[in-house]
Amino acid sequence: MAATCKKVAATQSTYALSGALDFNTVPALLAQMKAEHDPLQGSGDIYIDLAGVERSNSAGLGLLIEWVIQARQQQRTIYFSNLPNALLQIARISELELPVKPV
Repeated sequence: MAATCKKVAATQSTYALSGALDFNTVPALLAQMKAEHDPLQGSGDIYIDLAGVERSNSAGLGLLIEWVIQARQQQRTIYFSNLPNALLQIARISELELPVKPV
């Protein structure tokens, strides 16, 4: 299943991810986002809801980490909500802390 990213709030940088975040889907998702609506463009805080993510692996975690790095480079803050357990477990094992904020 392909991964998708949709903007869910017109006035905020709020997005919802759905589908699988894995080695097969993350590259296509990045291409889609750059073409349609890159959450890292603009200003203010960024909110990414992962409630629709059905499965994920370390590629999904790598994507989130890359977004955190890019947001910090732009002096913005990014928050994730509803992270799948698989992502949380990989992050814990890797001793990583993701910026999580409930929606």
